[in-house]
Amino acid sequence: MSSRYIALKLLSLQNFSLKSPAEYLSMLLDNLKGKKLKIIFYYPKRNRNSLRALINYLELRGALRGVEIAIPRNSLQLLKLVKGLRNDEAGIILISLMTPQRGEVRELVRSLRKTPQGGELILIGGGPHPTGAPEDALEIGFDLVTLGEGELTLEALLKVFLSRESLAEIPGLAWLERGELRYSGFPPDMVRDLDEVPAYSHTFRLYGPIEITRGCPWRCPFCQTSFAFGHVRHRSLKDITKTIDNYLRVGLRDIRFITPNALSYGSPDGKATNEEALKELFQIFRHYRSQGARIFFGSFPSELRLENVSETILSLMRSSVDNERVVVGLQSGSERLLKRLNRLNLREAIERIELIIRSGFGVDVDFIFGFPFETDEDLRDSLRTYEVLSRLGARVHAHYFMPLPGTPYSRLTPRPLPSWFLKELDRLASEGKLFGSWRNQIEISKEITTSRKQLG
Repeated sequence: MSSRYIALKLLSLQNFSLKSPAEYLSMLLDNLKGKKLKIIFYYPKRNRNSLRALINYLELRGALRGVEIAIPRNSLQLLKLVKGLRNDEAGIILISLMTPQRGEVRELVRSLRKTPQGGELILIGGGPHPTGAPEDALEIGFDLVTLGEGELTLEALLKVFLSRESLAEIPGLAWLERGELRYSGFPPDMVRDLDEVPAYSHTFRLYGPIEITRGCPWRCPFCQTSFAFGHVRHRSLKDITKTIDNYLRVGLRDIRFITPNALSYGSPDGKATNEEALKELFQIFRHYRSQGARIFFGSFPSELRLENVSETILSLMRSSVDNERVVVGLQSGSERLLKRLNRLNLREAIERIELIIRSGFGVDVDFIFGFPFETDEDLRDSLRTYEVLSRLGARVHAHYFMPLPGTPYSRLTPRPLPSWFLKELDRLASEGKLFGSWRNQIEISKEITTSRKQLG
């Protein structure tokens, strides 16, 4: 079964009415007659990595030429922009959101709709949540949502708004038409060469972590990355070098990277370790460190998969980067759950975490609790594992399970956590052995579950 077919099933797109978007887009265009367009990219801190990739790609493709662009960095700036629209203006607002942001974005959309202004508004949503739950995103108040990786779909959509000519074929869109869900087909494959998505924009002064790998093959059943987005692609060493050169030229010295698995760089399938590619990458790191750059690799916003950890690679990495800590995912301290989640067994996982620590790195280990099939004994096993990791010198980063749309676990209901377990988490946190926002995540998870039940 192809990954595309699985994604289609997970997105429940087989329940949508497949339709050309031409008629609906023509209706939106009618509202824009005589209006000067302003393209507004909402650019809050939590979504800057995804928005920056979109903006930089669209700029490179010439899709933003000749149109007014605004990039508000918080909700107050966005609302002020909307309030200031004149009668002869229209704002096309693009908002990316992850599922944990659903509540705050819903309130923002409501505020935008209530804000008095003279012009027209068209709200377009994209990102992991609209991809996994397009119906819910549209119910929040978006006029359109894009599915999957948005660069190609958004390029075609902006062409419609700027030319005022509706296109019959734009795959990767979903909308509500007379209360019925419609979609224009599954999104197209993303650009095959990650070099075509610049990491920065001098024009808009957008700089940030360099995306060196996109896509993940591991298909963890609780994670949206493998199911919502495309196959594995890597940025070339040549483009990484060019990007760091440009960062240093504008005075940026701290260089960070975006990758679902830092040690998969250069791997054709995203699983096997490509030692030669990593050695070349680390050589580049050492060169720029000698020029005063500080290199952060394997720390947020990226992590290491334990499957790719080896003594040789860690030794090279330790001499090539500046970060003192790395992030790894384990997700449970229960052998039974690790097997169900298709992770390394507990013995191997602990051995590799110990190897990372011996190589000179501190380690933050991601755990998720609250799976509906997690028993009290599983929770006790995780607490015992927490203590083992603490003795080794690692810290636990604790998370609560969220049934993210578009994943195999999207229909599951998280289990409530017993009070004794919550007390143990608080104790470990007070001792500095554990950190995280699990209490806030419990509330967000409840909201996700409630909204799913409401949609049926």
